[in-house]
Amino acid sequence: METLLKNIRNTSRILLENNEVEAVLGFCRGSLPMARRPFLARTPEQTEQLYWDEFCLMNLANFIPADVQGKIAVIAKGCDWRNLVVHGQEGLLSLEEKIFVLGVSCKGMLDAVKIQGASDKLERIEGIASAADELKILTPDGEFSLARKTLYRQACLECRQPAPVTADIWLTETAGEIQSLQDLADRDFDQADELNYGKEQYQEMFKNCLMCFACRDSCPLCYCKQCFVDIEKSHWISWEAPLEKLLNFHFVRAHHITGRCTGCGACESACPVNIPVRALVKKLDHGLEKSTDHKAELTSNSQPPAGIFRPSYHESFKRQ
Repeated sequence: METLLKNIRNTSRILLENNEVEAVLGFCRGSLPMARRPFLARTPEQTEQLYWDEFCLMNLANFIPADVQGKIAVIAKGCDWRNLVVHGQEGLLSLEEKIFVLGVSCKGMLDAVKIQGASDKLERIEGIASAADELKILTPDGEFSLARKTLYRQACLECRQPAPVTADIWLTETAGEIQSLQDLADRDFDQADELNYGKEQYQEMFKNCLMCFACRDSCPLCYCKQCFVDIEKSHWISWEAPLEKLLNFHFVRAHHITGRCTGCGACESACPVNIPVRALVKKLDHGLEKSTDHKAELTSNSQPPAGIFRPSYHESFKRQ
């Protein structure tokens, strides 16, 4: 991790010094031990603030600044890259003209909720240090060690694309090592429990929703200038809304991003009550994959099925 951080800072500084990019979008430290926030380095000096570890989990495609006229270098994991491709396909930006990809082969991000839930003594975390196979947690009660393999985010455990398919500069492993990570990450989603969920399971899952819309606001795909919930606020604004209205919001949103979702997990990480928001989208995406062979943005030439709809898709869905 330390080598990668040096590589990030050195490469970013050189790009800015040579005027190859106007800015570098990455992460810096946040105010809490497990918090990292997006950071835009506009000068070579600011690259020293760039940071990287296993808590850089936000999807940077959601933070491309509109005020930068030239190229922006993005320190991109696989999910960041896939969402940049979506934005290019949907006309939000031109990848060739706007984005310079600094590719990172992601080893997976850690889940702060899992860490804090590992022990009642971890409610007040003062510091974190990484070791090879474990995480050392500093608290007022002393130092605790946790096995790293038990702490990964669910979205990362299911990731099928830990690295970008293409990059202008690679900051991590060789292409062969990246491919091996992709092979290890490939999963058979037929066995996922949530694919068999029915109405009762979803009612139980979403009943604690606060209607804060953090899932929507953190999602790189929810970029509509006016969301349907904002058009009719009276129906959606209160967390006291009936369960059916809570489910309506999540169902409509899930259908909106089906075929476009890259599984980055930003929605689940943002949820203050830890709802597994992706479960419904995964179920819809699974059906879409079987009907159309479409896997959201695993190649830059793919198009969302909504944009290339064929009558045969409808018949396929009916059979399922």
